[in-house]
Amino acid sequence: MGAAEIIPPTGDDDRKGAERVFQEFFAEYQVVFTKVEVYLGNVIKEVPAYSNAYKPWQKSLRELSRGIYLINKNIPLPNSKSFLEALQMFSFEGAINFLQDICINCHLELGRNWGERFRKHIDMLLFAFSILQRQQQPAYAR
Repeated sequence: MGAAEIIPPTGDDDRKGAERVFQEFFAEYQVVFTKVEVYLGNVIKEVPAYSNAYKPWQKSLRELSRGIYLINKNIPLPNSKSFLEALQMFSFEGAINFLQDICINCHLELGRNWGERFRKHIDMLLFAFSILQRQQQPAYAR
């Protein structure tokens, strides 16, 4: 996928910067998430032996994607705890490597240092989400 650079918020109170991080992340990764989610769904359906192993990954990916979409649309998150857990899950190197391997299986061109860039962007999302939560936006505080 593209190598867009996401600009981080300028500080702990940069709400517009936090919202921009979510918008740019969505633009950069939504296609990846959609293709990976479909791939995982197909594996779950077609290879029952892998079903139990892949369902949590699919659920977390769906939660992450849905949360980013809802925040972009300024719609309250139905469960901010699940969203935060999905964000945190994808901050681990093992989860990033798994996602990268699935992307390769989906024939997505990721570009050089994709895993490092994705980790950096997930860390920015975590920071941006903390800004939005601290400012007690009703859409994000549930």
